[in-house]
Amino acid sequence: MIIRKLFKYEMSHRVVNAYTKRCSQNIHGHSYKLELLFIGNTPDQAQMVLDFGFVKKYFHPFVDAFDHAHMVWDCKERAGEVDYITKTNARWITAPFSSTAEMQAKMFFTYGRAALAQLKKEGIVNTGAEMFSAIVHETDTGYAQYKMCDEGVCQFPKANLSSIIFSTSITEEWAPEFKAFYNTLLS
Repeated sequence: MIIRKLFKYEMSHRVVNAYTKRCSQNIHGHSYKLELLFIGNTPDQAQMVLDFGFVKKYFHPFVDAFDHAHMVWDCKERAGEVDYITKTNARWITAPFSSTAEMQAKMFFTYGRAALAQLKKEGIVNTGAEMFSAIVHETDTGYAQYKMCDEGVCQFPKANLSSIIFSTSITEEWAPEFKAFYNTLLS
């Protein structure tokens, strides 16, 4: 059984080294849609794979961090851009990978897998539910999907959560309970 939760966020970025100059040479934005899919064959006490309330409570704050933010690839070749963005904007995210739909899908999958494992460890989720995939729709006609079967074979860079930095403006919006939960995922 698969369940799906849809999230939306508006985010800007610049895709360095992209084929098109519009994407590689200009900051631009997208109205993203994110689908998180969970799989499970053992129902919980309410006969669900995973309660949508849990998904919203523990996944929405992370996704919402990207809404109306600028994501920038933090590497030595982009130091000037990172410096400019972080000094002139309140909502920014730096990551050691490009902000392509592909890497965002891998990042959201990585978060989902870690969050679900922590929820099981804390006894909040008591089923065999697993993160199945993350689909990032960058446009109405194009998306990237990272699935559980991509783990270990996908040659894209790692999307370590501890390497993603959120501006203070973003983390100050997080409820204390979510902030504590997120920090457990980083340790």
